[in-house]
Amino acid sequence: SIILCIFLISLFSGDQLGINHPIGKLLNNLFLPVLGVAVFFWGLITEETLLSRFLSTRVMVFLGKVSYAFYLIHIQVGSFEDNIIFVTLVSIVLSIFIFKVIEEPLHNYLRRRWIQ
Repeated sequence: SIILCIFLISLFSGDQLGINHPIGKLLNNLFLPVLGVAVFFWGLITEETLLSRFLSTRVMVFLGKVSYAFYLIHIQVGSFEDNIIFVTLVSIVLSIFIFKVIEEPLHNYLRRRWIQ
């Protein structure tokens, strides 16, 4: 369904091409997410595969928890250094630190404070 939606979007021609055409907007903003991506994610979530077991390990779940902090700081770390391995490792270490020192305690405090 993803490939079908992309193919249908590519068929439109004229002054408004692709996703700028009204039908292209409908396909891109409604059918592609609902019939394509949602079904794809549902399959990934419900299927018991080697990939799903790997992503369910404690290390990968923990890296998923620190990923927001990683997202926030990786560009800043990368602006000081060009070595991608160094930037990745430093960003992961800083992300873990930020998660453990700021994000997790704040999350626990807010849960205790507001959810009683």
